[in-house]
Amino acid sequence: MATGASEKPAALHNEKRFVFQGSLNRLLSDVKRVPPSATPCAKCTQRKRACICTTVNTAVGRAPVYELTELAETRAILSELRDSLNGVDIEKWSVHTRLLDHTSLVIKQVCELTTVVNGRREPGVELATNAWLKFYDILESYKVLDTLKPDLATEGGVLRSFHISECPGGFIASLNHALKQRNSLAELAWQATSLNPYHEANSHRECLAEDILYRETSNNWLNGADESGNIMRTANIEYIWDRISRPSRFNKGKAPVLVDLVTADGSVDCQADPNNQEALTAPLKLAEVVCALGLMRVGAAFVLKMFTLFEESSLSIVALLSMCFKSVEVYKPHLSKSNGAEVYVVCLGFNGITSVLLCALCKIVTEYATGKERRAILPREWVPSSFRAEFVECAKMFAQLQCRSLRSALGQYLQVADTNVFYKRKRDFAQQFVGQFKITAITSDCRIVKYMSFSDSTIKGHPTSSLCNVPKRTLPNLDARRAYGRSYEELQARREELHQQYRTKKDSSHYLTLSEDATCADFGRNIEDALRFSAEFRPEYPELKAGPLSLDLDQRLLTELRADLLNQLYVKDSWFVAASMHPHEVRMSHFVCNDLLFDVTRIRTFCGERAPVKTAMDVLCIDGAVGEAMSDINLLPNAGTVDFALIAKRFLDLGRYKAYLEITCNPSQQFPAVSFLKRHGIAGSLIYGFASSGDSSATIHFESSYELQVIVNSFVGEGKVGLCLDFNYDDHYARGEGYRSLTTSLNDSPIRRSCDVVFCDSRRSASYHREVLFDEFKTKHVVVAQLLQALNCLAPDGDLVIGAGTLLTRFSVCLVTALRTVFDEVHLYSPESVAPWTQRCYVICLRYNDRDNSLCRYYLQCLWNAICLHKKAGEEVVQTLRPQHFTHFARQLWEFNTRLMLTQLEDLALHARGDALSTNREQSAVELLRELGVVDLLFPPRLLQAQGPCRLPLFQNGAEGSAAGGSVDGQVQTPRANAKRPREKEPEVLPSTPPESPGGEEEAGSPIWSSDEN
Repeated sequence: MATGASEKPAALHNEKRFVFQGSLNRLLSDVKRVPPSATPCAKCTQRKRACICTTVNTAVGRAPVYELTELAETRAILSELRDSLNGVDIEKWSVHTRLLDHTSLVIKQVCELTTVVNGRREPGVELATNAWLKFYDILESYKVLDTLKPDLATEGGVLRSFHISECPGGFIASLNHALKQRNSLAELAWQATSLNPYHEANSHRECLAEDILYRETSNNWLNGADESGNIMRTANIEYIWDRISRPSRFNKGKAPVLVDLVTADGSVDCQADPNNQEALTAPLKLAEVVCALGLMRVGAAFVLKMFTLFEESSLSIVALLSMCFKSVEVYKPHLSKSNGAEVYVVCLGFNGITSVLLCALCKIVTEYATGKERRAILPREWVPSSFRAEFVECAKMFAQLQCRSLRSALGQYLQVADTNVFYKRKRDFAQQFVGQFKITAITSDCRIVKYMSFSDSTIKGHPTSSLCNVPKRTLPNLDARRAYGRSYEELQARREELHQQYRTKKDSSHYLTLSEDATCADFGRNIEDALRFSAEFRPEYPELKAGPLSLDLDQRLLTELRADLLNQLYVKDSWFVAASMHPHEVRMSHFVCNDLLFDVTRIRTFCGERAPVKTAMDVLCIDGAVGEAMSDINLLPNAGTVDFALIAKRFLDLGRYKAYLEITCNPSQQFPAVSFLKRHGIAGSLIYGFASSGDSSATIHFESSYELQVIVNSFVGEGKVGLCLDFNYDDHYARGEGYRSLTTSLNDSPIRRSCDVVFCDSRRSASYHREVLFDEFKTKHVVVAQLLQALNCLAPDGDLVIGAGTLLTRFSVCLVTALRTVFDEVHLYSPESVAPWTQRCYVICLRYNDRDNSLCRYYLQCLWNAICLHKKAGEEVVQTLRPQHFTHFARQLWEFNTRLMLTQLEDLALHARGDALSTNREQSAVELLRELGVVDLLFPPRLLQAQGPCRLPLFQNGAEGSAAGGSVDGQVQTPRANAKRPREKEPEVLPSTPPESPGGEEEAGSPIWSSDEN
């Protein structure tokens, strides 16, 4: 029944409250509703008690779903009102409802509360959000703290709480404020769970990026067995119980601790089906309740957010709570939007729950969330008619309040209103709210996060995300939202299908490959809808700065991270996080616009497998010299070499380099560092890592490392490759060998700590996988192995260049952040020569400053061992630093990656329309090299003097080209980069020049020849 007016505060009258008078505390003792088991179990027989185990296990989550016919009419009325909003622009409606909301100034009023610290005014409220105010309203209206800890104000003590679906953390901050306001010496011992804002397999449609508290207090958050934070999985609930409330090996010998208060404030995205919100959120609500029931002590309190109360699932949940608590009420706080369905179930006085019922509920959580046919949580006959009648009354009451508010808002929509009248009403309400609930400032030492800049940023209304304000796609009407929902599900289904095919048979359909015969029509045949959608619903991006990104860590954070690495806290505090995750499961990244990631993933998944040659950058990829052909100065340099030239032009000082090292396992046979630095007469070494499995036709074959050394020494240029080593990173990884297997041979070699520049390239395929993050996932062990070797060989003040592909996962960002501690500068750069759809990016680290060569090297050694260890358990290491470290660059990385992703989207669209570049291909590449200003770097005068004239049109006009090498229609005719060419007679002074290769025509993209045998 609804409470009387006399029970409401005098200043702020709130009629949105319903108290259940009936109690189901003794429901399980009612043999008529819950009959004893026909055959008692051994445990109940031993304890000489009535056994209901079989009854509970066969009834909970097993009975057919039933309808609440008493609510059909009310539901229809509300649905009709909601349907009238289907054609309304969602952005305009949001602006309109904010204008009508008389509570919208309360946050501003609360944020004006300050405290004086050392003569300086600081914010007096931490993380003031709408959720903060709603929970404070509940705490004070129900005197929750006084009920849980009657002596709190006088004696202090510890309040233990657990918060489910909590990000960004408003409930935690609100509870802490209320606690400290009563007694500053009282302690809040809290833990929480929420969808992990960094977990790449979570959906960006459901996971909030609001990580401002999470990143500062990550040790307080439990993300479950799979690291996702998804509470709708039985294993994740069990994980939380094991670490808090029940004896297990994870408690490390500590006694289990039951909590005093649990909150659950979760929801799911229902924009595509607003009338079905209750059914869509039911699995989450069930999971939250089950998790909470396994955590609380007797006498504890529970606050649960729910929505409309029209369905069996809601009745079952409220009935279940009535079975376990002395008092159950439904309350709509002042700051809960009146035209929304949100309500809170406030449960006081936990009686406990029988283990058989809790276990039965826990078992059905995953099935209830994923099953196609949903069953009733509690059987219909378990719920007394009197309780059902009360529930129906409650549901009608809140539905009628919502209908009334919606009608009022719709009636005033698009009407000109006097904003001054609204403002006065809002101001008066804000003053009343703060005064009635007696909200005052707390001192800085009472905050959850102590340092002032944290509270100052939130108090000033700054976003509750390390990304700040980032644009999101706006879908203005219901039809657009439903179309997006369908395309999202279709995409994930197709990605799963391709993954299953890839596991059984790897073929070309999983990759995108440049082809001379491909047409734009074939490439773009299946992606027209995706291209139209991405253009029509393009988010409003901020101005994205072109060019490289310089990563600068805050000095305080840099000093702290260096100290932590020195003390090896990554081992002591278990920084490394592992989870089972595959590239096709990636739905989001914290470091890019996720709407854009969806668009690009969708296009790459459904486009044709053969990409046409469309741009000059494509020409460098397909016509650039690779393998044996790199010994011919008359051929176009390959894409990787041009990339390295641009990196050198912008970042590197070639004049100070005496020795270099290239570490590569790239089967495309480009050797960018060797190819470029040999042209400048610099001596170097090569470490080649080959794959133990995969496409053998794309893998370099050689009989010995000496043979490879002879081959690369034949490349254009006077610089000599004095040492060549080979490693099979896959074998080391598969056998779980320690890091010493990667470094022992280097420590005994002349290149140890002697290389002025090291280039690492971890790419494993000559083609480009459809999955955006495929290489980033599959080359983790290669990247770590190469970095370990690089730091063992890099000289003091040396430079490191890493071919990174994409930088969208926590793993990659953590590595870059760690490298920033041992280099003076770190830059991210995607050269202008890169074909955007090929996803090439580079990390440039300048001036190695770790004189002891210990900080990052030890970290990488432990990381390699951890990667090998988790492989045995079928898991990936996904995070290697604490969130406050790797999120420092989050906004910068978001802008950098979003710009690259936008460029890729435009490039893919270009390849899907028009005609392929069929003529003047070489000329277009030559013009690109001129525009980029790298001709003198790729062909330095010293090289041309030593090698003789070059027949490329870079150096000749049409007539001169004809005299030099023959031409057709004014185009210089040079040998194809991947075709067999006649070998010229080599001077006798070059004994290392490889013997003549077998005659005959080579296949395009063939590997370097490895012997004289046919």
